[in-house]
Amino acid sequence: MAGLGNYDRAVRHSVYGYKWNDVWRQRRSRNGIGTGSFPDLVGNPNVIPAGIQADFDTFGKLAYNPAAFTTPMGLTFGDVGRNSLRYPGRLNFDFGLFKRFAFKEHYAFEFRWENFNVFNHTQLDQVSGNLSSGGAGATSPQGCVAGSNFADPNTVACVNSGFLTYTGAHLPRIMQFGLRFQF
Repeated sequence: MAGLGNYDRAVRHSVYGYKWNDVWRQRRSRNGIGTGSFPDLVGNPNVIPAGIQADFDTFGKLAYNPAAFTTPMGLTFGDVGRNSLRYPGRLNFDFGLFKRFAFKEHYAFEFRWENFNVFNHTQLDQVSGNLSSGGAGATSPQGCVAGSNFADPNTVACVNSGFLTYTGAHLPRIMQFGLRFQF
């Protein structure tokens, strides 16, 4: 049974003695439109007609209905209140597992396994909310132009516009392994 003692020692060194840490961050949703000139509100920003979403497919998913906003008349400031829309919030979990393998008196190796965004949860960034910014991929000023039928919200044309689209997303899950020599 002398070999069994060596087996127990190997199990103790490989299975026991791990340390872990976790970090979680929560950011509440932030306020949206609020830089520069404000638009005029002409509809419901929370209802996005299918035809308008189809116009924006090249720029990404819409956060709000851009047809609900229009460029203000000359020499006016617009009637949408500052911070009237909300950006999405963020909830992120990171995790790390560490094991120290000591040898001799002053030397050790530390094995590290670190995970960022452990649950791989999609966390959208801010929304392009400035009428004159160009938005995500746009090359001209923003806004939607009504089509020939003002009663039908699907006839609104939002060409070359990234207004109210998400500008990106937080990083996906990232894992990294490391081996550190301590002396």
